[in-house]
Amino acid sequence: MRQHGDIFSAAWRRQAVGYVERCRLEDGGYFLARMLPSGSMDTYFAVKSLSILGEKPAYPEAVAEFFRDQMKEGAPGGLTGLFATAEVMNELDQPVDDLRRYIPRILAMQNRAGGFGTVENLYVEVARSEEHTTEP
Repeated sequence: MRQHGDIFSAAWRRQAVGYVERCRLEDGGYFLARMLPSGSMDTYFAVKSLSILGEKPAYPEAVAEFFRDQMKEGAPGGLTGLFATAEVMNELDQPVDDLRRYIPRILAMQNRAGGFGTVENLYVEVARSEEHTTEP
């Protein structure tokens, strides 16, 4: 039965959860294309989607192990991968203490503007077409 303020029917929820779970792969993560290896961002989106639907992954320990394996192999894919790892591990009530070792690497990515990314390394002309001017 629908609760007040719940815009998703029970049938729709089951379909959505079923779709997400069909994107789970043998390595413990998720990939929407359903091909190995799983991706950290697809796994993040899968876990967050399930959370919005009031669900947890069918195999939360396998998902956590997917991210632990990435950490054993090195960094989980830059800032985006670290974000996905921290968010999913928090969502699964898993410790994130292992991520502390990446703090120096994260701080090294801080740019002169105070943010994190490639602001000073972004070549502005890349966004402009060589054939068509963007000026009036």
